[in-house]
Amino acid sequence: MPKKDVQSPILLPARMNLAEDALTDLEIAVLEFPFAEIVADFRNSMEEVLSPNRKKKVWIPYRQLNNGLLACASTLTHGFEYFDTGDYRALAVGTVENPLRVPTPEQIHELVIIWAQEWTKQFDGKGKTDQVNSVCDRFLQNIAIIPTNWNWQPITPETLIQNISAEKGLGYQAIPSFLATLLHEKKCVIHSGQREQEIQWRKVQGDGSGRTGLFLVSQAFPALYTDDYGKEWEGYFVYRLDFRVQTQAGRFNQNGKLKPWIFLHLSCQRYAHEPLIEMNYGRDISVLMGMNEERLSGYEVDSTLIRLTIENNGREDSNLWKFQLPNLLAAFKARSLETTDNILCNPARYGNLDNHPNWNRDEYYLVHAEGYKYEHENPKVLNVKKNPIKTAQNMLNSGRKIKVYLFDSD
Repeated sequence: MPKKDVQSPILLPARMNLAEDALTDLEIAVLEFPFAEIVADFRNSMEEVLSPNRKKKVWIPYRQLNNGLLACASTLTHGFEYFDTGDYRALAVGTVENPLRVPTPEQIHELVIIWAQEWTKQFDGKGKTDQVNSVCDRFLQNIAIIPTNWNWQPITPETLIQNISAEKGLGYQAIPSFLATLLHEKKCVIHSGQREQEIQWRKVQGDGSGRTGLFLVSQAFPALYTDDYGKEWEGYFVYRLDFRVQTQAGRFNQNGKLKPWIFLHLSCQRYAHEPLIEMNYGRDISVLMGMNEERLSGYEVDSTLIRLTIENNGREDSNLWKFQLPNLLAAFKARSLETTDNILCNPARYGNLDNHPNWNRDEYYLVHAEGYKYEHENPKVLNVKKNPIKTAQNMLNSGRKIKVYLFDSD
């Protein structure tokens, strides 16, 4: 039985209404991918040339294109993601403090052409040479033509707030990105008893699924924790804040449209700081990459972190950047990424874990996952089972509260 003089914990609402006046100064722009039909025709033609019975599938490397774009232009919210009826659209969001800064369609078109050229190279030596070359040449000729009137299209936030399903449901991705952008580089205070800790939010692009968007992380914090055997260990963690938009049947706004709920999810994730010696078999490794100078001339960057992945397939080409991203960046003539071996072997060197204000090079944060083994857990030195590395949540003290002043609870 709980003691009578002990107050029961209060569960604060995580489901909230959107304070619409907070979005007055937001900007949003979308850019259609006008080459989707040309790309699909090339894929179909190449399948016919390589395998007349169409058993051999040709995959379109959209993820490689999007990762390449974001690795050069962190000011984008996401690249050309798939929407309904075969449409692919890029998204960018801006505020007064973080104004909308996007590459021009002409700049993006140059990268699309290079991406297409790199894609066709994988078909060298396959099928009948003259047929393959003919399909590739026709594809490159078509994609080299920049469409007329191809521009970023502005969309007012009010359009998506008043009708969450407008613009093919863009609000489900755009509104969470609005909120993350509003909080980007803003500070708040976490309370734990008599202690206070100021944290500063930072946007992260890429939520770990096929569809990408923005969430927030704090600066890194060192944490000491004691295992079950009294041994003290050290680690680094960040607070993570995600936004989700959902609707409820029968809940409408004044326009008779579904009124969205905004859900906040506060969690923690850990960054590795010691050499990673054992991964989870078959599961890719996540790295958050930040740029402090432009990677490609003429492409603006900001402090947004970009989620990239390292291949972990157990083959000889394992532990390389996924989607052959270094090859594409080299073709772009962009600054190369740090090698994955260096990051895996010394993550503390390549991430600004101690938040030095004069850090002026690229940042790489190796995101910890349950099951990873690190150098200090080497079984040749100690019994791994007796000293398992802790997740970020296990490293924290309970009872901390966070204040965010963006919403009205209902």
